[in-house]
Amino acid sequence: MFDATPGTTTPPFPHSTVAERIAARASRRPDAPALVDGTRTLSFGGLLSSMRTTAGRLGARGVRPGDVVAVCGQRSVETVAACAGVMAAGAAYLVLDPSHPAERLRALLDDSGARAVVGAVPPAVRGGPGRPPPLVELGPLGAGSEPGTAAPTRPPGGGAAPAYVNYTSGSSGRPKGVVVGHEGLSHLVDWFQERYDAGPGDRLSQLARPTFDAFVLETWTGLCAGASVHITPDEALKDPELLRDWLCHAGITLSFVPTPLAEQLLALDWPAPGAACALRDLLVGGDRMHRRPPAGLPFRVHNNYGPTECTVVATCWLVSPADERPVPPAGGAAGGEPPPIGRPLPQVTAHVLGPDGTPVPVGTTGELHLGGPQLAHGYAGRPAGTARAFRPDPFRPGTGARLYATGDLVRRDAEGVLHYLGRGDDQIQIRGIRVEPAETETVLRAHPALAQAVVVGTDEPEPRLAAFVTTLRDGVGTREIHDWAARRLPEFLLPSLVTVVPEIPLTPQGKVDRAALSRRPLAAAHSPEAPPPLGYPAHSPGAHGAHGADGADGADGADGAAAVLGVLEPLWCEVLGTPAAVPGDDFFEVGGDSLRVIRLVSRARRQGLRLRPEDVYAHPVLADLARAVAPPAEGTPAPHSAPEEASP
Repeated sequence: MFDATPGTTTPPFPHSTVAERIAARASRRPDAPALVDGTRTLSFGGLLSSMRTTAGRLGARGVRPGDVVAVCGQRSVETVAACAGVMAAGAAYLVLDPSHPAERLRALLDDSGARAVVGAVPPAVRGGPGRPPPLVELGPLGAGSEPGTAAPTRPPGGGAAPAYVNYTSGSSGRPKGVVVGHEGLSHLVDWFQERYDAGPGDRLSQLARPTFDAFVLETWTGLCAGASVHITPDEALKDPELLRDWLCHAGITLSFVPTPLAEQLLALDWPAPGAACALRDLLVGGDRMHRRPPAGLPFRVHNNYGPTECTVVATCWLVSPADERPVPPAGGAAGGEPPPIGRPLPQVTAHVLGPDGTPVPVGTTGELHLGGPQLAHGYAGRPAGTARAFRPDPFRPGTGARLYATGDLVRRDAEGVLHYLGRGDDQIQIRGIRVEPAETETVLRAHPALAQAVVVGTDEPEPRLAAFVTTLRDGVGTREIHDWAARRLPEFLLPSLVTVVPEIPLTPQGKVDRAALSRRPLAAAHSPEAPPPLGYPAHSPGAHGAHGADGADGADGADGAAAVLGVLEPLWCEVLGTPAAVPGDDFFEVGGDSLRVIRLVSRARRQGLRLRPEDVYAHPVLADLARAVAPPAEGTPAPHSAPEEASP
């Protein structure tokens, strides 16, 4: 159970909790669709029944209001329903991703003090050290032998009671659980419904992994408004064109899309306003927005900013199209400077302060400090860390108000609009996720053969994590180091590049020169441990064909693969930001990730290659990928049955 920061009060909570709001929607329109996943639909009545069942099972296992309950699941109707059921029991939910390493899952369960786990926990977690909390299996939709009838429990403490816990990367090398209360969550829901006029006729998409706080924005805002929430197909998350088509086909009216993927969506052709597309508002966030949308889109674009510690969204801005802005000065960004992050939400306070804690003049860079009802209560089990990050508001003394120091550098213009400028510390954003390199460093330094490990973000428009290590013995390979980290860290914390160096560069003051490492060119990105596949000598690609080494078919296949390799190689280098590639390079070992997969596919299609995201995942080695997508020899079945599969 989480205890509020000492000295804080628990004022009366005039709002309904999320669970109470869903129950009210179910009483009015029990047959209305609440959650949709492909062909499966769970009505509001079915959702309420599932919530009551989960709450009853948790109560029978000793879970009490204010406890933390973990939900182990990925994007699905069941996961949303389980989280709602935890809140209906008066507890706070914590989502665990079953694909994460067992060691990390055990650490989060222990750190959060979870009293129970809902869902299918990986066997390695159950069999690990320590005593795992009791398991409450996640049953079929709306099913259960213990159906409940009671109304959702209102936790003691009202708005100060925890609603959910979301873990973020920690600068101490350990992830930290941000505890968000019902007041902050209800305030977010109220703002969303008012700003976007959300109601029962709306359809919201659900793209984010439930372990990320965008999940909160996508699900509870829609369900509390009586709208339906639609789980986005996995394949659409890997392909902007498929995502666009799904948004239109599913009749989505409100959608949140992470900024890097959203910017690719905005570059696509869209139906004319009012024709074949119901989307009216596209919310983007999680990373810096680099350009404005083109004119003529059938929807509005909103740039959202907010740390997890301020309940997902703290500021927002309606972004005008690029051609409605003045021509940028020489050297400026396309469409003018990057869009601002806007103004604070109602009742959210935003101060731009200098190093001495006093406000800086308009137009001057300072650190953004946030306050108001959406502030989280702190970090689970970390009173000292909570006290450092959440401090008394000096501008409202004696009120109990607090400010959160974001670490983000901003400036406020003459109209009161905030512009994001970057970070004031080592924290970086990887594909929209805030990452503390220290957490990755801690894991790498535990490798018995490593003497030092420094992790930085690469110096490029969209950074990646790059690890530089020194070893205690010869023969330690980068693949071994990467595999060590992969068994202990989730994918977003893994270094895309691992480089063994003779020594770590230092500044004249004797500190690690992170700036020099982040600017280090990626020329040595390929791994010497990954030899070219058989039939593809390093300097003679395409020596053997995709369909055999003997006979005419094999020769024709080799020629086709060599031609494809010639097209793929420069695209590969462009996407990965490296000046050279060899046929034995593995896409994911030389800096590739899911976002760069999308870019490679998009560029390859423009060159006429029938490449799909799943091809890259199945054949990550450059030479293998060229063989897989090469045109077949005459009489050989095509690897893809029809051209339209490659171009949705």
